[in-house]
Amino acid sequence: AGLELLLHEPNTLATRRRICDLVRESITRWERRILLDRVEVHEVEDEPSHVRVEVGYRLARTGAPGAVGLTVQL
Repeated sequence: AGLELLLHEPNTLATRRRICDLVRESITRWERRILLDRVEVHEVEDEPSHVRVEVGYRLARTGAPGAVGLTVQL
């Protein structure tokens, strides 16, 4: 998704928005098996250099919902 381009960037609203956009664009372009419902990027409490990325989706074939999340250190 290009997240490596954001290493050592400050944990600002602008950086979190860029992460959200990169994840959304990459999933939409490369992962045809799912329909993207949401991508959210949040600060991690007490960890100023970390963000939490949450992705909600549905399987394209069945419509079954799913979600995945990961914590990324900037």
